[in-house]
Amino acid sequence: MGFIPILLTLTSFILLFGMVVNHSIAQKKEQYKAAVSNLRQQLAACSKTEVNLDNIQAAIESQFESGHPERKKIKTQLGQAKLLKHQYNELIKTTPYSIVAKITGQGRI
Repeated sequence: MGFIPILLTLTSFILLFGMVVNHSIAQKKEQYKAAVSNLRQQLAACSKTEVNLDNIQAAIESQFESGHPERKKIKTQLGQAKLLKHQYNELIKTTPYSIVAKITGQGRI
């Protein structure tokens, strides 16, 4: 009887920790999706295909000349989106996050 409360407490701690880690992963993914969506709105290239930063970068190069002021702003946002993608993928690699990501079915972007 003495071990049941200890096991319940330990199980509750693991469950709550997993929920916090899952929320953190989902939040980072939403930040990335918001950044890419903002880029698409600015480029007026609203396609419903899979998110691919290479296509957005090609659209930036084709739409703007090298000295255009909007190009710098959009390139900055593209860099931010790439950084968020890298941060998410690195987050998934770390130990507690990788375990929760495998359990919840979240993968790399």
